[in-house]
Order: sequence, then structure tokens, then C-alpha cells
Amino acid sequence: MAYSSPLEVDTSAAAGLLDGIIGRLDSADPLLGFLLDKLTDHEAQVFATRGFGAWPNLDPDTTREKGSSRVLVDTGGLLDALTDPSSRAYTRHGESLELDPPDPARYLAAGARGAPRRDPIPAPTPFTLTTWGSDLLDAIVSGQLL
Repeated sequence: MAYSSPLEVDTSAAAGLLDGIIGRLDSADPLLGFLLDKLTDHEAQVFATRGFGAWPNLDPDTTREKGSSRVLVDTGGLLDALTDPSSRAYTRHGESLELDPPDPARYLAAGARGAPRRDPIPAPTPFTLTTWGSDLLDAIVSGQLL
């Protein structure tokens, strides 16, 4: 039987990668910014797809009166509040991000003044949340959070 020398492994590259990951996890700001971008993109998709197809069409009289068939968009204030990352609808509490929806969002979700319920802030699906988590992990590992 032949004698072999011990195997030597250079771990400096792995240690450097782990140091970078630890550094990126030291501050919640980039992480929350990344997730805020995902959330505001999601809200833009909600409005672009009429609640992912869940919102009933407007009554023809309403369309005629407002001059548009865009559901839940009249002045654009609610849409802007939910899709602009600098909006006051999003507040940071320590290391978490909270959405404080504008009052119209609450009324619309409940079906204001006899209108059908149209939730402008539907919860992301489990698949969407899993995708966001995977994207965040990839960004942390790759260093592309900034």
C-alpha cells in the first residue's frame, strides 16, 4: 500500500465569499430596498392586470363618467402611492418594512359605496414570495444588492 500525503485545500476563496455575504447582511437597508422594489413592482403588476384578472370591469356608466376604463385608477394617486418606493405608504420599523395603505385602498377592498370589492393590495402568492426569497438570496450571495 502506497503512502499518500494529506490533502490540502485552499479555503481562502470560500472565506472571502462568506466575508462578503456577512458584510451584506450587516445592514438591513439594501435588503429592505431590494424587497421594496419587488413589492412596488408587484403592485404595478396588480394594477396592470386588473388584480391579476380578479377585478370586475367597471360599470359602463362609470367608464363614461370618468372617461376611462382603468379599474381603480382615476387621478392616479392610489397607484402612485403603491408603486412609488418613496411613498409614505411604506414605512420602515427597525429591520422590517410595513405597508400602511392609503384610505382609498381600504374602501376599495371592502367595496366602497356599493361598488364590487377590488383589493388593490392582494397578498403575493406563496410562489411569488418564494421567488422573491430566492432572488434576495441570490443577490446577497452574488453581491448585487446595491
